[in-house]
Amino acid sequence: ELLNSAFFNQICIKDSSKFKLPDSMEKDYPGYGYDKENQPLSLMNIQYEYDLLSGNWSSLEFTKVTRNDQADSKETIDKIQKKSLYIRDLGYVTSTYLKAIEDKEAYYVNRLPHTTNIYQMRDGELQLIDWKSLHKNMDKAGQTHKEIEVYMGKEKKLKTRMVMFRVDEKVYQKRIRKAADGGKRKDGYSISKEYKAKAHY
Repeated sequence: ELLNSAFFNQICIKDSSKFKLPDSMEKDYPGYGYDKENQPLSLMNIQYEYDLLSGNWSSLEFTKVTRNDQADSKETIDKIQKKSLYIRDLGYVTSTYLKAIEDKEAYYVNRLPHTTNIYQMRDGELQLIDWKSLHKNMDKAGQTHKEIEVYMGKEKKLKTRMVMFRVDEKVYQKRIRKAADGGKRKDGYSISKEYKAKAHY
């Protein structure tokens, strides 16, 4: 019903994909410069954006792989249109990109980068979210999802809406194992209780 409504002018889904080129094209389209065996010397990147409402592609570019998704999101800000919804993966998400969408009265849906600082307004001050308390309260209330007005970022804090969904136990345990394995490789740090609480969502 939402897709058939007149609320959004566009629903744009964007992603990139890389493919190998002949080694002779390394000068114009270099790879990542790895010396390991079997690594391609030459790569090209496709940036593709598709409008779900019209069924047409809205952008198709062939670029060097050294121009990453964050660079693409910053360099294509002028193409953002009012009342359009933009759906992209984390590689494109920057504060500049999100602020541009807000300024142009458009919309976005993104997963939250796990390293992003999230704040709530409490007693007239912005305070970091206490994931342990939040998890405890949701457990007590039997909630599986929650919507919260938050501010994200360290310096230029962007006001936004965070929608939380609880993951199942299998996904949670996988996240904890991955974090534990990472700790073994990086000076043996231990997983914090805050991270464990956040990993449920």
